[in-house]
Amino acid sequence: MKKNLFWTAMASVALAGCVSDDAVVADATQEEKQMITFTSPVVGGVTRGANVKGEMPDVYDKTETFGVFAVRHTGDFSNWASATLFMNNTEVKYDATLNAWVPEQDVFWPKDEAVTFAAYSPYGAKDDVTTLTYGGTGLSLSGFQVNATPTGQYDLMYGRRTYNKTVSDGGTSYSGVDLHFEHALSSIHFTAKTTDNSSAVTKLKKIRLWGVYSKGDFTEGIDETYTSYKNVEAWSNHSEPVAETSAYTPFNSAAGLTLNATAKKLHENGGSPMILLPQNLTTDSKLEITYTINSGGTDIEEVKVFDFHTSLNKMWQRGNRYTYNIIIGADKIYFSPEVGAWVDQNINIPGL
Repeated sequence: MKKNLFWTAMASVALAGCVSDDAVVADATQEEKQMITFTSPVVGGVTRGANVKGEMPDVYDKTETFGVFAVRHTGDFSNWASATLFMNNTEVKYDATLNAWVPEQDVFWPKDEAVTFAAYSPYGAKDDVTTLTYGGTGLSLSGFQVNATPTGQYDLMYGRRTYNKTVSDGGTSYSGVDLHFEHALSSIHFTAKTTDNSSAVTKLKKIRLWGVYSKGDFTEGIDETYTSYKNVEAWSNHSEPVAETSAYTPFNSAAGLTLNATAKKLHENGGSPMILLPQNLTTDSKLEITYTINSGGTDIEEVKVFDFHTSLNKMWQRGNRYTYNIIIGADKIYFSPEVGAWVDQNINIPGL
């Protein structure tokens, strides 16, 4: 009878065409083969705002899948290139019968060898890149394209390596190999309210962003001269700034959202958060807010455009959640920016 071995995937904050997704099955020769499966991955670095659309919640979504790379080696891991490929971008899915995530093909622990694992999530990210490869410096993505629609954006994550495993010895509900995920992108949120002394009826109508980059290359940047995991990840070759005519639109309401002095989270009121490329924000990066004020029986529409670099913040960093707090007065809109393991960043928007 085969013994099931389980692997727990842990995530933390601040998650193509040239890659084969065929599983590589170990040539295990032990009398009783030990099959590797995966227990429920746990996202360990989620803070306030968990279970937000697009962001991976603290318990890995059973409808999601992730990709696994692994090499086998005699003795301790030295470097990826000198080890033998064991799993090559293998898709792992949830199996309700086993209550576990299962590789597309059975994979068994090799005899008299150790295994070093890595992963990324979601597996479907391979369809949004020009190339997806894994090697000595870790995960590399070229031409990653952010979805043009906020509701289609997702939490791209890369997994830190788990070294020198010969048995499943981690996990909680099951014995398993721990894998630690990191967020690769930046999360963008909005709240909106009026000033305390505003007596006008104020409605938020639309928010749009343009001039920010939608495409780039990612490298995990592992340094294999260290015996433990050490990396300096980076995004580069940013391209395809979003045009004003096709701006990201995280909130759009024809009727308008009526505001008061209590801040409303827009993703809970018909809007959507966004998960975008980490990048330096230039003077071409714009935020537009459309709203109406009615203090005398007539709706007066206002459209305000802000330059991120000058008026708000100058960059989005990996693993940070930026909350832009919109405060609308009778004559001005103000911003109160926040950034948020996701590392929260709050940003107050200046006078509207």
